[in-house]
Amino acid sequence: MTSIKNKWIVLAFAIVCAFALMVPGLAFADNPSPSVTTDGGNGTTTQLNLVTDTSIDVTNNSSETNMKVLVPVAVNYVVNGSGSIQGPGATSLKNYSIFPVHVSDLTVTAGSGVTIDSSTATQADHVYLTLTGGTQTVSLGNFVGSTHAGTLTNGQWNIPAASGNTAGVLEVTFGGGNLGAFGTVITPLAETNNLGTVGWTVAAGTLSGN
Repeated sequence: MTSIKNKWIVLAFAIVCAFALMVPGLAFADNPSPSVTTDGGNGTTTQLNLVTDTSIDVTNNSSETNMKVLVPVAVNYVVNGSGSIQGPGATSLKNYSIFPVHVSDLTVTAGSGVTIDSSTATQADHVYLTLTGGTQTVSLGNFVGSTHAGTLTNGQWNIPAASGNTAGVLEVTFGGGNLGAFGTVITPLAETNNLGTVGWTVAAGTLSGN
């Protein structure tokens, strides 16, 4: 099916600077929470942060009412002293529309002073992060900017239509990565380190795999 309406959702990501001896009770939820229902249109956002606790923010500015997709409000990462980043794992995009949709593109914007690399980060305030949809794992660094090199594989980012009150689901996984080094922006003592945002373009219909 061809796209009849695009929806643009921005997901914000955060990193938590956690040290086992300092925060022995820190637990990781299976899914980011809470969530918010978006109603299509452009501008729905979820903040991407790097934090020493956990926090992310979504703003729903959509006006389109014939497309309803539930997106996570918060996505949080944890980085240890060696620079290894642990992602929050799997969560879901839930489609409550009466028609199927697909994620057609991602657009990543790095936070002020932060660089999101396409491969292993080696410099201060640089991070490398991955995202998986279906069987495709992408580097978020390949999707930085409005004109980027990254592409999504057809057939891997489809979300089925809802069946009654049961949403169609696409499981996505925010995997790990690494921090090149702590710097002047990403510091181990900061409560929240803002990594930036990732914008999702969601279009009606599904795409067949190659």
